[in-house]
Amino acid sequence: MKIFLFKISLLASLLVFSIHKLEAQTPFNRSSHVLHAGIGLGGHSVSVGGDGIRSRPMLSLTYDQGIIDNLGLGNLGIGFGIAVKPYNFSNRDRKFSRFFVAGRATYHFDFVNSDIFDFYLGVMVGSTFYNKKV
Repeated sequence: MKIFLFKISLLASLLVFSIHKLEAQTPFNRSSHVLHAGIGLGGHSVSVGGDGIRSRPMLSLTYDQGIIDNLGLGNLGIGFGIAVKPYNFSNRDRKFSRFFVAGRATYHFDFVNSDIFDFYLGVMVGSTFYNKKV
């Protein structure tokens, strides 16, 4: 129960902080540089052949940079994303982590004319790597 309440309070504080920061943003354009760090709220446990596998929340980092203004209904950006998610076996002394590395392209719409919200579509193409610790 304590973990659940911690996750809810963390989510609420991140939301309040995000809304405060959103008010100060300008629309995404060619001179924009956006860095985003994220943490997943959930892990999970699965039993596979008698071994319990537990995961930790995923940590991620994305970066976008504007490259073209006034392209149709919006502006184009490019960037990258990286993420890591650790796992461990509860009955053994084995661990592994999943890493994700990707390039991304984003199209930020200007038709909303809002300084508070940034509506965009994005595409990420990347690869997943695994690191074992025995």
